[in-house]
Amino acid sequence: MLSPPRRALASARPAVVRRWSLVGVLAVSLAMPAAALAGSRHATARRSGRRVAIVHVHVRRYGVYRLTATVRRGRHGARTVEVRVGRHVRRVVVRRAGAPVRLVLRVAITRRRFEIRAIGSGRRLRLAVRLRWRGRLSSLLRRPPRSAVTLLAPVRAHPKSAPPAPTVVPTTAPSDAGPSGEAMPVGNIPGWNEIASDDFSEGTLNPADWQIYNNFAPGGDPGGWWSASHVSIVNSELQLSTYSDPGACEFSMGCQSVDDEVSGGLKFLPSQTYGKYLVRMRADDAEGVAMAALLWPTSDSGNGEIDFAEDNGASPRSQITATLWNMSEVPTRDMLNVDMSQWHTVGVEWTPGKVVYTIDGTDWATETDPQVPDIPMQLVLQSQTWDCGATNWETCPDSSTPSVANVDVAWVVEYAPA
Repeated sequence: MLSPPRRALASARPAVVRRWSLVGVLAVSLAMPAAALAGSRHATARRSGRRVAIVHVHVRRYGVYRLTATVRRGRHGARTVEVRVGRHVRRVVVRRAGAPVRLVLRVAITRRRFEIRAIGSGRRLRLAVRLRWRGRLSSLLRRPPRSAVTLLAPVRAHPKSAPPAPTVVPTTAPSDAGPSGEAMPVGNIPGWNEIASDDFSEGTLNPADWQIYNNFAPGGDPGGWWSASHVSIVNSELQLSTYSDPGACEFSMGCQSVDDEVSGGLKFLPSQTYGKYLVRMRADDAEGVAMAALLWPTSDSGNGEIDFAEDNGASPRSQITATLWNMSEVPTRDMLNVDMSQWHTVGVEWTPGKVVYTIDGTDWATETDPQVPDIPMQLVLQSQTWDCGATNWETCPDSSTPSVANVDVAWVVEYAPA
């Protein structure tokens, strides 16, 4: 079960978007007729001591670019430096103080303005960037498939076993769909009235709508740890990132036992009793890094929970589990075979005595129980590492786990019964 902690959640404070302070001037070279430098700065995060070199770029046309990023670490900097452009992340090792490290990437640019970041620690960090246009966007981008669903009878089972399950078969997405393959629905739908939504197009999280988990562990998972710095919006997509982050790992019995792996989690604050929820999401294949979309009691009481899309962190990411925890905390589980490394719309319809799980607009499992939660609940999105070896179901990070594993969310919509 991927659930927020029963006691720690109540005291978790909403995270504030990190503020940067200018500490120097960054030298940048940009060689490209289709791009212009919009500004640059050399900044530091006060709380963690991590230095961040940022380049703001404005492109005049979309397309595929060859990015050359050269990072130079200061005399007392970190051994590793992370370079980010959109959803592209690379980590490099700086073997000698002051020695430059050069990375070359092919990246697809689909936004007029974006940032390129180099992240490290120490006294100084410099980033030089060159962008060259390489061709049309279609030469690299292949839109993620929208899915049709082929359903078999749902299987109810404990997640320690791996029985046959319904299977989702992807098909081709329409050419006018957004980066996730499907635009966010707008307005009321038959039987349901929209009450809240977010497609992250404004580039920030509204603190009136979202609470980011910061500096505590998931309930029932000693191997996990959440930090607000692992929640971001990149190219109008919410990103929950899991990676080794010793500066943010404060739990000696948990994340420090799995290479200081720290993850991101947050909850959507609109609260109601009964409703319909849709989440457009995907996750990188990453052994030992789990993902979850669930409904959690607004009161943080821990009585009742609906996990409508979670997994055990196995790679490839080929199956999700839905678990209904009734008001007596008795679980009922269903499983679905689906490639969550691709974009899918997972959802749940929660009504008195009944829960219906959906995938890409199709019902795939239904549970009826007189003790279906009948209390106000909120939508929760999270990623986390598992307590290695705690059970036969939970997987743990290994040498195949990428240095950065992301759970991406394109949009969320919440409905109330009409």
